[in-house]
Amino acid sequence: MRKKDLSDKEFYVEFKKKIKVKDGIAIQGFPGIGNIGKLAVDFLIDEIKPKEIARIRSILFPNHVLVNEKNLIEPLYIKILYKKIKNRNIVFISGNAQPTNEYYCHIFAYRLVNFLKSLGVTKIITTGGIGLSEEPQDPKVYCTGNDPSFINEFKKLKINTNLMNFIGPIVGLTGIVPSVAKEYNIKSVILLAEGFNHPFYIGINSSKKIIEILDKKYKLNVNIKKLEKIEILTIPKVNKVNKKISRQENKSPNLSSYIG
Repeated sequence: MRKKDLSDKEFYVEFKKKIKVKDGIAIQGFPGIGNIGKLAVDFLIDEIKPKEIARIRSILFPNHVLVNEKNLIEPLYIKILYKKIKNRNIVFISGNAQPTNEYYCHIFAYRLVNFLKSLGVTKIITTGGIGLSEEPQDPKVYCTGNDPSFINEFKKLKINTNLMNFIGPIVGLTGIVPSVAKEYNIKSVILLAEGFNHPFYIGINSSKKIIEILDKKYKLNVNIKKLEKIEILTIPKVNKVNKKISRQENKSPNLSSYIG
């Protein structure tokens, strides 16, 4: 057996189960502003319970590990899960990291999109947050993407699609993956919910807005009451943290970064 070199670790896929889907839809959420996209996709995963089919590790990720509930270290990774819902093949993508280096982000995006195409994915939805200078009480969701027809499907759900002159660059895999997907003839949209641009902000209410849109669009049968219960239990604690953050801010943060 050939000894692996570092290039093998740029995008190392550990398969749990090899599958091939037809007209697959991928929904992606990674750490970023308020962890809005990640929280949304992780909730869908917990609620829908898709089967994990692969786990991706990479030397392109940040240079740290995490400590789990068993007090053991574990590497950063992205997990790929799958479930057939209402005759739709849906692939969920979530993880505890994404490349932070600009060059690495592009490399990883090409590897990821190529992998998704090999699975049979024809549409990709990425989720993320828009960093505002104050916490929004009723977050709005905006949509952009690489294909007008796919964007129009979400426009019918009364989502604002006029982002020009409103936000700056869409940073990280949230923006780069849809850009790369166009080169692979994969339609893609980006769902961005308003949040608070601060490293300690947790965007639970913003994530909820994205979940509701995806549930309405694809009939995911998400238990909204369960989501509201989590919000009631968690939001007061989060609000205390957010108010404390706001008081500590001497000036409004720059609104130039928008990360998944």
